[in-house]
Amino acid sequence: MAGDVTCVLTVDRDGGVLLTQGEASYLGKVRHDARTGLIVERLDRFVNHHPGGATGCEKIDLELLGAVLFDILLGGQATRLPNYRAGERNDHPLDQTLGQLVAQWVRSTGDDGRFRLSLRFEDERSPLATYPWECLFVGQPDSAD
Repeated sequence: MAGDVTCVLTVDRDGGVLLTQGEASYLGKVRHDARTGLIVERLDRFVNHHPGGATGCEKIDLELLGAVLFDILLGGQATRLPNYRAGERNDHPLDQTLGQLVAQWVRSTGDDGRFRLSLRFEDERSPLATYPWECLFVGQPDSAD
C-alpha cells in the first residue's frame, strides 16, 4: 500500500551519515573529496548563473547536480543498526547503499504518497552544509528514456 514516508538524515562532523526511517536506523559514510566538491561548485554555479536562472537550465543539468548530491550523501554502503526494542544486539551490514534504500522508500510512496527527507548537519558551518541540497535528486533506477 502506498503512503507517505518520512526520513531523517544526519551528517556528523566526521562524515558519518545516520539515516532513520520509522524504527529503523542505518549508518553510512559521506562520499566526498576535492573533485566532487569542484563538480558540485561548478554545476551549482552553472545552474544559478545561467541566463534565465535555474528555469533557463535544461532539466538534465538540474538532475545531474541532484544526482551528484544524492551520491555524496547516500552512495555509501549501508549498515542497519540494531533495534534494541526487538532484542537485536548487532549491526547488520547490508548489500546495498543508503541510496538504494531511499530509492525503495521513494518508490513505495506510489503515485499518491510523498517522500520527505529532513537533512541535518552537526556542523552547519562545514562546506558540505552549504551545498544546494534542495536540488537533491532521486533518479529512476535503470530506466531507459
